[in-house]
Amino acid sequence: MKRLSNLIVAAVPLVAAACGGGGTVSPPPPPPPPAAQIAKAANSGDEQVGAANATLPQPLRVAVTQNGTPVANREVSWQVTNGGSVSPGTSNTGADGIATTTVTLGTAPIMTISASSTGTSGGPISFTALAAGANASVQVLNNRYEPQTIAIRAGGRVTFDWPTGSSQHNLIPDDGKDRPNDPVIRNGPFSVAVTFPTAGEYFYHCSVHGSARSGMWGKVVVVP
Repeated sequence: MKRLSNLIVAAVPLVAAACGGGGTVSPPPPPPPPAAQIAKAANSGDEQVGAANATLPQPLRVAVTQNGTPVANREVSWQVTNGGSVSPGTSNTGADGIATTTVTLGTAPIMTISASSTGTSGGPISFTALAAGANASVQVLNNRYEPQTIAIRAGGRVTFDWPTGSSQHNLIPDDGKDRPNDPVIRNGPFSVAVTFPTAGEYFYHCSVHGSARSGMWGKVVVVP
C-alpha cells in the first residue's frame, strides 16, 4: 500500500507539468516601431516662379521623422520631370531631419520634382516650379483651367483656348484687377490672347462654374 502511495505522489508533478501548471508564460513581442515618414518641411520651396533656365532662390526642403522625432542620415532621392535639373540628385537628412536640393528651371512652363526615401511612408512628395517665358497658353476646359497656374514675363501674353466641347465659360478677373477679362460666356472653339504688362499675381474665375479661389479658377503669375 505504501508503494502505491509513493507512485501516486510521484505522478502528480508530471501531470502538473503536462498541464502547464507552474510554467512561465512569455509576453507577446512588442509591435514594431512605426515607419519613418517623409513630408514637406516648413518653407518647403514649393510653387516657386522664376525665369526660364534660372536657378530658384530657395531650396526644396523635406523632413523625415519617426514618432515626431527627426531622423538624421536618411537618404532622399530627387527626381525631375518636364526638363530642368536639381542639385544634388541625392541628399541626406541632417540632425534636424531636413534634406534639401536646389532647382534650376528649364524652358517648360511647369516643372515637377518628387522626393522619396526608401523605407518611409508618405512619399513620394511632389513639388511644382514655374518657368516664366515670353508667352504661355491655358486651356479653358469644362470645369477647370489647365494649367490652373501659369507664369510669364512682364509684357508677355497668355492665350486662352476654348477647345471644341468646352461649354459655357468666361474669364472674370479678381481682386479689382482688369485682366484676364472676357466676361462673355462662350463655347469652344474660341481663343483670346491677353497681354500682362505689369508684374504681379492675377487671379480669375469662370462666373458660371466658379468664384474667386473656388471652383473653376486660375492664376497668372507675372515676373519682371
